[in-house]
Amino acid sequence: MSELIAKWGNEFSEDAMTPEELAEETKGMRFDYPRIKIPSGGILQFELPNLDDPSEPLYSKTIQAILLHQHSLNSYWSDPSISGVAPDCTAPDGENGFGNPGGNCAACPLNQWGSGEAGRGKACKSTRRLYILTKESAIPWILSLPVTSIKSFWDFYKLSFLAAGRSSTSALIEIGLTRQENNSGNAYSVATFKIVGRLEENLSKNMRARRAQLVDLLKNEPVITALPEGDGIPF
Repeated sequence: MSELIAKWGNEFSEDAMTPEELAEETKGMRFDYPRIKIPSGGILQFELPNLDDPSEPLYSKTIQAILLHQHSLNSYWSDPSISGVAPDCTAPDGENGFGNPGGNCAACPLNQWGSGEAGRGKACKSTRRLYILTKESAIPWILSLPVTSIKSFWDFYKLSFLAAGRSSTSALIEIGLTRQENNSGNAYSVATFKIVGRLEENLSKNMRARRAQLVDLLKNEPVITALPEGDGIPF
């Protein structure tokens, strides 16, 4: 049976900067939530933000966090070899693209399997963006799951939350990595998920309120991202 957690997160819940305060502090500039990277090449360690020294990232085999929010994201770059630039087309909901070519993602030829380089994968990259809250930070971190980790996430999410009729903010989860290989023998990392504890009712309500605040902020913010480095996609 998973542990009942009553105090996890309480160390910052009272005096932490609220999403509204964060929005006020960053008014007039684009705020990017800290990002966790899934490495390429089948490496089994996450690259984490270092809040004390951003130039020196931290590494960990697992992450324990609360899942505040998650959504689909499709992104297309006409020249993916150029890093650090916004995509030509972005679909924040994974359904409707904005930019060039834009339009309905399901009907877009760039979103079909086989449209990628050398006929592998898709020219338009599909990810699942997770906003997770860890003990290390009073604001959410972003973990973008490549297409190779989306099934693993959905299998976990459907059984642990949807089938159980629970909110994702009701539990502490642990995210890990496992190594797999594609048909060409190239190794890549796949995210794994499990519940390690259930949040006590008051703490769970606190996290649901934080989720609602986050979703409201994201509604007014366009989802534009630079090409991720080491996105873990083996094609």
